Amino acid sequence: MIPLLATGPARRLVGASRVIGSPVFSPRGERCGRVGDLSIDKASGHIDYALLYVENGLGFLRRVSAAPWRLLRHDAALGGYVLPADRAELEKEPRLSDEDLQALGAGDRSWQERLALYYNPYLLAPYC
Repeated sequence: MIPLLATGPARRLVGASRVIGSPVFSPRGERCGRVGDLSIDKASGHIDYALLYVENGLGFLRRVSAAPWRLLRHDAALGGYVLPADRAELEKEPRLSDEDLQALGAGDRSWQERLALYYNPYLLAPYC
């Protein structure tokens, strides 16, 4: 049997269970939190959002937010994902309560629009 996911540093595909819990860093390498979960569109199969567990400086959970998955870039040297926002910018990000997460998951357009308004500058700017 051929394994679906390759092993080693050159793998292109990764299981969701390996992504969840991964640290999230700012472009300067400052740890900002971790990937708490992934929001997958059931119809297309694409990952739309990474649910981020934003931490305080001591590593304790402060709040939950959602970032467009396509903004996160894996950084093997850091051993996690880089989001093009620093900790101060993440403080301005829309915060999600349990009810908000349910609304976003149900396709609430107002939440999608709020997240798009916040993240559009990052989506439009070149980011490598």
